[in-house]
Amino acid sequence: MRTTIPAAQLVREVCQAAYRGEAAAFIGSGISVPSGLPNWTSLLRPMLDNLGIFLRPSGEDLPLFAQHLVNLSAGNRGALVAQLKEAIQRRGAKPNYYHRAIARSSIELVWTTNYDTLLEQAYGAYPAIVRARDTDMSLVGDPDAVADLSLAVLQTPLWRRALTMGFAAASLPIYTVRRQNGKVDSSELLDKSVEQMEGGVGILTIHPTARLDIIDLARRRLVPWTSRGGGVVMADLLARDLTENVYLRILPDIVSSAKKHGTVLSLGASFRSANIFDSLDAAQWAEVEFQIELANMLRADGCDVIIESPGHARPAHIREISRRLSAAGHPVMPLGPIPTDVAAGEDHVSAAIGATLMGLAGAAHILAAVTREEHTGGIPSTASTLEAVRASRVAAHVIDIDRLGDVSADELVVRRRAQARTCVAGRTRRGCDRCADVCPLWSVLEHQNADVSGRK
Repeated sequence: MRTTIPAAQLVREVCQAAYRGEAAAFIGSGISVPSGLPNWTSLLRPMLDNLGIFLRPSGEDLPLFAQHLVNLSAGNRGALVAQLKEAIQRRGAKPNYYHRAIARSSIELVWTTNYDTLLEQAYGAYPAIVRARDTDMSLVGDPDAVADLSLAVLQTPLWRRALTMGFAAASLPIYTVRRQNGKVDSSELLDKSVEQMEGGVGILTIHPTARLDIIDLARRRLVPWTSRGGGVVMADLLARDLTENVYLRILPDIVSSAKKHGTVLSLGASFRSANIFDSLDAAQWAEVEFQIELANMLRADGCDVIIESPGHARPAHIREISRRLSAAGHPVMPLGPIPTDVAAGEDHVSAAIGATLMGLAGAAHILAAVTREEHTGGIPSTASTLEAVRASRVAAHVIDIDRLGDVSADELVVRRRAQARTCVAGRTRRGCDRCADVCPLWSVLEHQNADVSGRK
């Protein structure tokens, strides 16, 4: 059954909600058409006309046509973005009545995917009215890179999809290499590695540190090893009864391709500790020293490199390993670290704490988002993945405050709250459910000019 509402009632209720500060605005490109800017139809039509594709005035799936244009360019959005920039810049558009009306209104939250900045310009004309949410800061935005950790061969690899969507891509090629009786085909591993680097992968994780002597040291642990990629390399090494692992055998060719395509090689931690009791043991120290040795060699050869470490580690151990890694002078991507073993189901929190500890010690340069499923055995959902990204971004921001003194985003948030006299993110009106009528920011203000001369 379809429910309808009279137009007059809809307008009245929306206006009342907006007046109370309880409305949000969803704004599309149509708002900027009166300013002379194109909508999606007029923007795409010239590009589609060149391809002989007729675009009807209505009823078309415009995002589908836009994606078709991108696909024709092998996933490159450059032509579409260039057309968009040219259309916006050449018109000299200015905010119109509708932009200004939104900016003057009591609407507290605005969602828009528009590429032009006319709405922002309209808000700039009314500096006394703040209309942005603290939660819209880039601090909680998209990840800077997406890692393809697929264990199955897909028709379109996730790293390609990430690149198509505009993200930097990272990958672990050994995950999808076929194995027979524990053995890895080195030619296939090299081919996949080169294919991914040629395809635009920016960070390629390899596991060249699996050595027989470190394997023997790790056997003494409570949990010998926990790295999937490292486990594959170790199994191949033992199955072939060799002294040099598969990655070391093909490393010169991988380095050559990485230098050619500008790919960063990330030295995975095959022996990262699986709990806080195995951290900083002889196996981990041996691997860290070998990672540093390899990183020095690769950098001397002109190849960019990252060191991954350490896994689980109690705070004191995090500080100790951070000192060694920081002194080595190579960028570090913390694996966690997870500083406690009792946070199963909440590892997005524990990993963010561990990463912050490493960052404050100068040994965290790229943070990996760890989901709450890390030790539950479940597959991360979209929601938990985004949750992990948000947690790692908070950790990264705290590190930036300490290492770089970057407090610009914090200052903006604080000024907005101070101007509105509220502790609530994004609110521009007084009060909240938590404090009710005892809000100190308002209750004191109301009496600060009272005559208290008789109360001495």
